[in-house]
Amino acid sequence: MSAPGVGLRQDGVMADWSPPGPGSWMRDADHATQPSSRIHQDLFPKAMAAGFSQFTAEYGLPLSHLDVRYVNGWQFMRSRPANTPERAVKAPPDAVLRWLLRLDPRARRREAQAKRAFHAGLWAKDVDRWERVEGPRWTGRNLALQTEALDELDDSGLADHLRRASENFVEGITLHFALLGPTMPVGELLVTGQDLGLAPTDLARTLEGASPASAAPVELLRRIAAGLAAAGADPTDLDGVRSVSPEAAAALDDYLRLHGWRLLTHDDVFGQTLGEYPDLVLRSIRAVGVTRGSFGDGASVVAELAGRLPEADRDRFGRLVTDARRAYATLDDQSGVLGCWTGGLLRRALLASGARLHASGLLRRPDDVFHLSVAEVVALLQRKDGPSAGDVADRAENWQRAAAADPPPWVGTPPSPPPDPALFPPGMARAARFFGAYLALKMGRPTPGPDLTGNGIGTGTYRGRARVALDPIAALTILEPGDVLVAVATTPAYNTVLPLLGALVTEQGGLLSHPAVVAREFGIPAVVGVSGATSHIRDGAMVEVDAAAGCVRMISDVSAGSPS
Repeated sequence: MSAPGVGLRQDGVMADWSPPGPGSWMRDADHATQPSSRIHQDLFPKAMAAGFSQFTAEYGLPLSHLDVRYVNGWQFMRSRPANTPERAVKAPPDAVLRWLLRLDPRARRREAQAKRAFHAGLWAKDVDRWERVEGPRWTGRNLALQTEALDELDDSGLADHLRRASENFVEGITLHFALLGPTMPVGELLVTGQDLGLAPTDLARTLEGASPASAAPVELLRRIAAGLAAAGADPTDLDGVRSVSPEAAAALDDYLRLHGWRLLTHDDVFGQTLGEYPDLVLRSIRAVGVTRGSFGDGASVVAELAGRLPEADRDRFGRLVTDARRAYATLDDQSGVLGCWTGGLLRRALLASGARLHASGLLRRPDDVFHLSVAEVVALLQRKDGPSAGDVADRAENWQRAAAADPPPWVGTPPSPPPDPALFPPGMARAARFFGAYLALKMGRPTPGPDLTGNGIGTGTYRGRARVALDPIAALTILEPGDVLVAVATTPAYNTVLPLLGALVTEQGGLLSHPAVVAREFGIPAVVGVSGATSHIRDGAMVEVDAAAGCVRMISDVSAGSPS
């Protein structure tokens, strides 16, 4: 069966959606909402595969990694089972698979490693490694790159900085995926809790307040707002904030130092960073005083759920929650530092390079730099061989045509369900169940249908004006306090603008997705996994977000006044 969409015409252009290799390739709609940059295509797939395969080997998973390839610039993925060649397109019959998993020496070694990982509590060592070593080290590493004055570098120095920023990104992404071990206690809570009769929605709520990294930006905003309130000032720009008081200036500098160069609008160097939106920062400071508090620390939810269980299971349940909460904090923190921040610093280097190459006549537009590889940018900065300005402009036009296309959900052979974990040996099966449970609630999949329904986060109902982020950049420039953000997905960097939101609606994501996490942390009603939200809700419409019912209701097509 051929891939869907091959031969379809998109805006007058014949779209060829031929698969990038054998097997079934699923479009990554959770992270890539537009075609990827040339640099992302060059750097991300190998870094992800290297880190992911390290994680799966350490925990004895039957999966090796996810292959990432690009079709018309759009990101597609396929699963690569452990110990299989690239040409393998589907799993063998169950009977053969069961035999291979028990007799193949490589599979037996993986099974032994899975047992060792759980016996040794390897995930806790990963958490310690991040909290005590890697977290502080990577914060310092990112800050060292960030403090280099790019305008003061000559062309050779800027080229060297760009190389180091790209290496920083690759190593950060690799470590991000290598440190996925803390998904295991979260998955164990989900699997065991459901085996005990508890609903996934309730189990996800036990993680409320477990992600201090999500709350940290807002705490800094509150420090700034407190400094302004103490001085009785309402400045109109960030320079005005700094002039009000030393306390406000110091808090603002800390905020931008730690969050200003994190990718905000996309998980790619195309994505703009928070520091590129000074007015958005100012609006966030003004809004922080009316931000709802967190729903709590999850203690009341845990007590309620434990009360439903037989007494013999309560202590075990409590231990599972404690482990899952500690692990989840690490997952949230390292994602922002190793992904959003390293990507933002790579963007910073590219912006400086693009401006310089444009001024020298080597690029027609500064932003054309995003359609070059790192090696090409370096070559142009050093006045060596490189593509012409016209060739790069043609690449940018081709990217715009690809962005206007509607990519299919998959290409290649039709997708098939993953093997039943019951086929695996005990240790491997345990790892597969736990990781699979985590992924299912993190990624989620919207259910197509006419109703704006999904996974409700919280219990409140909120009415407000919808700001539809078909273009995240445009949406963020007009977002006002109390608005309802309607987006395909969000990144960890969105934590910095949460004080502005009255509610949140996303098309992608499950109960443990990023938007679900931050909505719980800040008590913002949300519905995630709403199919077609950005196309069915008009920008400026008044909507009601009912978190308890998991649905969004249209009140009017045009804003009827101030949000309530």
